[in-house]
Amino acid sequence: VVGGYLVTNRMLAMFKRK
Repeated sequence: VVGGYLVTNRMLAMFKRK
């Protein structure tokens, strides 16, 4: 599922930015 992967990637990116 690419959509799910994109969502997870976005969440990780936000968390990393923190």
